[in-house]
Order: sequence, then C-alpha cells, then structure tokens
Amino acid sequence: MQGRSYKKNCVILNDNFAGYSAKNFSLSDKYKKYIESVIVPNGMIRDRIDKMSVDILEHFESNDASSINLLCVLKGGFKFASDLSEEMHNNAFRRNRNIPIIMDFVVANKCVNDNAVDKTCFNSYSDLSSLKNKDVLIVEDLVVTGKTLNKLVAYVESFQPRSVHVAW
Repeated sequence: MQGRSYKKNCVILNDNFAGYSAKNFSLSDKYKKYIESVIVPNGMIRDRIDKMSVDILEHFESNDASSINLLCVLKGGFKFASDLSEEMHNNAFRRNRNIPIIMDFVVANKCVNDNAVDKTCFNSYSDLSSLKNKDVLIVEDLVVTGKTLNKLVAYVESFQPRSVHVAW
C-alpha cells in the first residue's frame, strides 16, 4: 500500500507451490471430489487482510489523514473492500482511534469512442470531486498488467486528492 510503487510487503507463492492437501480442510461435500489442494487457505487471507488494515491505518495516521476515503473498484473488488473496511474499523476501534473511513465505488469499463479506439472509462456512483484534498485508498481485488489501475490512479488524481494509494 503506497503511491505508484506497488506491493512493498506482500506474500509471495512460488509458481511451483502445489498447495496444501485438501484433506486438511473442511470442504463442502459438493466440491470435495473436485479439489485436490488449497493454495491459499481462508485463514491466511483473513490474517493478511487484518495485517493490511493495521498497516493502512498506521500509514494514514502517520500522515495526519483526517479521514480515509476507500474507492472500491467494482464488481470484483467489493468483497475484498468490504472485508478490508471491516478490519480497518475493528482495528481503529481496538486502537482507540477515531478516523472516519468512507467508502465509494467506481467501475472500470472498456469504451469505444467515435474513432473506434478502445479506451478505459470510469463511472462512479457519486461525485468524485468530493475527493479534493482528501486521502484516497483505491481498493482492487485483482491486478493483471496494472494498466487499468494506473489509468484509474491518474483519473483519481485529476480530482486533486491530498494523496492516492492502492491496496490489492
């Protein structure tokens, strides 16, 4: 979670990691016959989201943020943003910190203009001009090449926020 240099503190799984035997996990009978291994267990995901929330809070607190404006990239990012926001609220409460955490949403779509040139368009569910002089955290669940994310960061920066960071 930082400006444009992404993924400072991440968990890395090697390409040759076969995962953990599915026999070590409680799986629905419906899926047991299809699953041989679990690569990332739910507990690891939950713990990582908790740790990310602490790191995010510490970062924004150390930079005197008056609020944290989460900008969730829909649709895929909703569950991650929801879980992250919940952990941020829980950790802020545990630490006796009262920093408002505000969530908004944006959708990234491929658009075709009159010249038939593909372009990325962003649609938000509220007026993003309200982000001016605010601290923004873009929350995305999956990044493949980073091109759309970089365009989104530039788009958000056009609203002149105080800072823009990314969690994914």
